[in-house]
Amino acid sequence: MMLLHPSLEMMLEGTKLIKSLSNTYTVAILVCAHIFPNLRGSCALKLPNNATVPGIFVFGDSIVDTGNNNYIPTPCRSNFQPYGRDFPEGKATGRFSDGINPSDIIAQAFGVKKFVPAYLDPSLSINEMLTGVNFASSCSGYLPLTATYKYFSLSLENQLDLFKQYIVKVKAAVGEERALEIVSQSIYVICTGSNDFLYYYETQKSGNMSAFTDSVVNYASGFLKRLYDTGARRVILGGSAPQGCLRAARTNYGGLLRFIVESFNQDSLDFNLKLQVMLKSLQNTLQGSRFVYFDLYYTVLDFFQNPHEYGFEVVDKGCCGTGLFEEGALCNIFSSLISCPNASKYRLYDIGTRRITSRGAPPQGCLPAARTNYGGLLRFIVESFNQDTLNFNLKLQTMLKPLQNTLQGSRFVYFDFYYTVLDLVQKPHDYGFEVVHKGCCGTG
Repeated sequence: MMLLHPSLEMMLEGTKLIKSLSNTYTVAILVCAHIFPNLRGSCALKLPNNATVPGIFVFGDSIVDTGNNNYIPTPCRSNFQPYGRDFPEGKATGRFSDGINPSDIIAQAFGVKKFVPAYLDPSLSINEMLTGVNFASSCSGYLPLTATYKYFSLSLENQLDLFKQYIVKVKAAVGEERALEIVSQSIYVICTGSNDFLYYYETQKSGNMSAFTDSVVNYASGFLKRLYDTGARRVILGGSAPQGCLRAARTNYGGLLRFIVESFNQDSLDFNLKLQVMLKSLQNTLQGSRFVYFDLYYTVLDFFQNPHEYGFEVVDKGCCGTGLFEEGALCNIFSSLISCPNASKYRLYDIGTRRITSRGAPPQGCLPAARTNYGGLLRFIVESFNQDTLNFNLKLQTMLKPLQNTLQGSRFVYFDFYYTVLDLVQKPHDYGFEVVHKGCCGTG
């Protein structure tokens, strides 16, 4: 199992693995390196000859829902203005965002499609279905109770039932062999859990959080096993964001000044650790499975701690209305009258973001050509080349800062590839690699 887990100081300060939700393209590169263990290079740009990603399938809540709740009886919707105001043609699609959401970004990064359609959309064609669909439902969670606690939504089990229905339809359209190929080779994205925490905080004030997170992880494990039984093999699972930083927690539990609720953040960390342990166990027992853990905690925490590094100005409230509580039906045409004019300055729109990423250079002294030509008979890493790379990357970062100040409306994010690749070379087994000092082709 691969952990996208920038918890070490080196990773926090150096790699910034996931600079923003819209830099999920970068995540796709690292995810790909685990899902296709024989790959050398950036699979988000070019897959190896024998590897394909025929489709993207998404399960979860409002972070990734692309409009399924439009077609079920629930007030937990966002298919109205001002949602979607930055989507093509200003269309409110049911995404809880001013534009696209992470499921679309991941699909684009893998070169599958531009937007991942909602499965329940009655206009969905079979051709569109073949490259993947979205089953996520806003206001849901891992627990079945969460899906009916406040508003009706599709639980993860409901979403899995829809996926099984999807498989039947695809088999009828293209045959069993092709359908099973799509299912086994596609990428599965699961992003949920925040609503489970909300359910706990609002209903079990004197409960046992450890026991509660145990039950949530057990449900998650059961879901993944049942998803595996359908034929799914390549799975990206998002961890919990720091719950104490989120708007609802700060408004309801952070006091008059809406402080970050540190105890909620600790709950998230404890839950994420259990989730990772569970995934490692599944990785070892479910033959052929590829699980990637996507650590949202440190990504989102860094947003709040260093908002200006991401081009944000406001992180303690949303763009819609007062920004303190408006979402879903409360984020509407009336609250939009007092909404922020420029959503790109807000981390929360609800959630929409858009940024430009500039990648730094990898450690040149670690690359096969450098080691072969300049590393001596034993092909040592050429440390002087690595230092050259560090100096270049520093100049690149220095250049980006004045551009940010002079190019109106620009949002530049520097992605440090140096420490990412260096970690691959230093700890290959953590990423599923065995050989890092030479390539696969010929002598390497």
